Amino acid sequence: MMIISIPVVHADVPLPDITLLKTIAKPGESVDVEGVNFDPQNPLNILIQTDPVLLGTATTDSFGNFHTTVTIPLDTKLGLHHIVAQQGFKTAVQPITITAPSIPEFPFPFALVLVFIAVGAMYVLIRQKMIPNFRRY
Repeated sequence: MMIISIPVVHADVPLPDITLLKTIAKPGESVDVEGVNFDPQNPLNILIQTDPVLLGTATTDSFGNFHTTVTIPLDTKLGLHHIVAQQGFKTAVQPITITAPSIPEFPFPFALVLVFIAVGAMYVLIRQKMIPNFRRY
């Protein structure tokens, strides 16, 4: 004889839920995850799915709530994914869109770059005037 256990959900028991404080992220960025209505004072796993990858764990407080920060892995494919909080049979899911990393900004203002170029050009001109037999290679 085979016994199959099926979890029963009662109408008066609130379902677990999570909230992502950002729904668009880039690989390597942190995302805050808040959850409610899980079992109190118990651990849970936070995953990102299409290919399930464990992002971290959290432990709920005495009310069954949690707050944690996870980091999107650098090798996460671009597009729509789901952040999942799992605690036994209790699961909550929220979508997240992973976008391409932005191009890093140049570390200096453009005006400062122009000043460096101008100073370098003036230096070369002055050196040419000071050394009578200045040769360019």
